[in-house]
Formats: sequence, structure tokens, C-alpha cells
Amino acid sequence: MPWPTVVDQPLNEYQTPFLATMAFPTLFPDGKGDPTNQALTRDVTLLDRIRHLIKYAEKVNGKWFYRFASHPRFSYWAFNMIQRKRTLEQKWNLSQTKQPPDLSIAVMVKFDDYRGPSFSEDLPLCVPVCPITVSSHAVEGIHERQQLPLRLAYALTIHKI
Repeated sequence: MPWPTVVDQPLNEYQTPFLATMAFPTLFPDGKGDPTNQALTRDVTLLDRIRHLIKYAEKVNGKWFYRFASHPRFSYWAFNMIQRKRTLEQKWNLSQTKQPPDLSIAVMVKFDDYRGPSFSEDLPLCVPVCPITVSSHAVEGIHERQQLPLRLAYALTIHKI
């Protein structure tokens, strides 16, 4: 993988291959899994690539470890990349597109009695919840809805679900 040289022009962050590997060599020591790799064989959006990395967990010394989510700067870098890319691709006349804005990458939810793999050492009871997309076929075409799979429940009983 070629490292960038010092030049007068700034790097194009959307067209520089392996930018994340160069910015985060401890997260991508061999370049595998880099969301900025443009030589992927499948067409996966940058948002979906980063969602996968944020949810990726591996067992280290018997404990689940979220390498990308617990990194002090990766989440901020990824959020910045996604937001700026959305802004560049956004159609400014929403009345013509009738397209709502995209949801966040994930929402952190704290569960008091959670016993699964911890998101990070600092947030042992928190779990990232990512949006889901539901599609339905109709006469007019395909309708899609994107939502966070959350339900507000102050007091949930077997009689009220």
C-alpha cells in the first residue's frame, strides 16, 4: 500500500484509496476492512461499511472488544466523513425529491440488566442500535421506510406490549 507523499495539494478524501488505513494504522494494520478501499468487489455504501465496523466485535482475553467503536477518534472521523459526503450528495430541493434525511449511524442505548458483550470498557451496559430499512411492494412501486428499532417503554407489562 503506497503511503502519501508530501505535496502542495490536499488529499481528496473520497478518492484516496486506503485513507482510513493511513489515518488509523492500528485499526487497519494490513489494510483489510478499510471503508475507503475503492477496489471492493461489491457495491456497499460508505455508511454500511462504517456501520459494520462500529458493530464489529472480537474476543480478546475472554472479553468482547469493539475495536473500532472504542477507538477515541475513529467514530468522530467516520461520522465526519459520512456527514460531509451526505452534504455533498444532498439534493437541496426536498419538495421535488420527497426524500427525508438519513438517520444517524447508531444510537447508544443503556440497558440496566444487560449481560452481553460490552461496547467499551467505559460503557459496559451500552449497546449500539443501528437503523433498519423495511421495504414493501405497492402498485405505485417500492416503498421504503428507515427507522430505529426502538420502543419507548416506561412501564411495559404482558398486558400492554
